[in-house]
Amino acid sequence: MIVDHNQEKLKIWTEEMHKVWKNNQFPASTLIPVPELALDGMLIEVNAVAFKTL
Repeated sequence: MIVDHNQEKLKIWTEEMHKVWKNNQFPASTLIPVPELALDGMLIEVNAVAFKTL
């Protein structure tokens, strides 16, 4: 979730994803624009699920 989402924030988000996942195989994700989050001053909230294959 991202507060006050706009094209500039999307550009920054995309650039950071390219830094972490250099092979362009990004994990499934959903970007949800919101007017505010639970705590004052929060701009981004990330929820994640991880698993390890055997």
